[in-house]
Amino acid sequence: GLGFLTTSKFSGAINFLGRDQRVIRDFVSLDENDQPSKDGYSKDILTLPTNSVIVKSLAGGKHALAFSTFLLTETRDDFSGQLHLEESGQQLQLGYTENLDDRIVLIGPSYAYRLNSRVSIGLSVFYARRTYSVLDQVTERIIKPEIDSVPVGYTEIHERVDTQEAGIFMKCGALWRVTPKWSLGAVISTPAVQLYGKGEYTYRYIDATPSDLIDGDIDDDDDIERFYEESANESTFTQYPWMLGLGASYGQEGEWRLALSTNIYMPLTYDRVDPDDEEVAEGRFTNFI
Repeated sequence: GLGFLTTSKFSGAINFLGRDQRVIRDFVSLDENDQPSKDGYSKDILTLPTNSVIVKSLAGGKHALAFSTFLLTETRDDFSGQLHLEESGQQLQLGYTENLDDRIVLIGPSYAYRLNSRVSIGLSVFYARRTYSVLDQVTERIIKPEIDSVPVGYTEIHERVDTQEAGIFMKCGALWRVTPKWSLGAVISTPAVQLYGKGEYTYRYIDATPSDLIDGDIDDDDDIERFYEESANESTFTQYPWMLGLGASYGQEGEWRLALSTNIYMPLTYDRVDPDDEEVAEGRFTNFI
């Protein structure tokens, strides 16, 4: 549509805020049929995608140049839940936490050419930057009722992944003004070419449970295994698939216009990682399954 602009223009969308609530059923559980479970809830402020576009037309509107910024997606989840259980005469307090932040921003130039008074074509090149972070944490507290429900044992499993990625992809589009009121459009988006992608993985295990609360004999050397931590740096990549978009609009020129579009994304293929297979999962981020 840039090909039909005859002057320089700037357009943008402001942030709209709302409430977002999501639920994970049986978020805290022991995966046993005879044990209770608890749902996990995430409540957060929702920011809808935003964009800004500045356009400069040339040669009386025959050519048009633009520079755009799009916040494609911004997802934030903070799930947490606790469950109280009684097992082997002990009171247990299980805690699950899952935090996720995912943000994709597109930045890039566009060029449009007006073939005639009814048809224009355009090309956009976008730099896609993604930041992704996910934290999974499980805690278990052993509580003795006779001392006022004060935790006397503590176990924690902490797993975190942080990635930063960037790629470049193109979008090619065309607009056909069928009549002064009706217009049809189409766009094709290519997969991204990766520029860089790096990720950091951290795993930590902490066992602060006193020896007299652990079943079985405990040797002094076993205490060495009560804290374990490892980290790794790996290359990462986000696939942006082929996309085909079709749209139509109807309106009164210079007054109002109503538009509707549909995007179809092509299937993706990927290698599935089995975290239970140590030979396959070794050195891989098992979160990405």
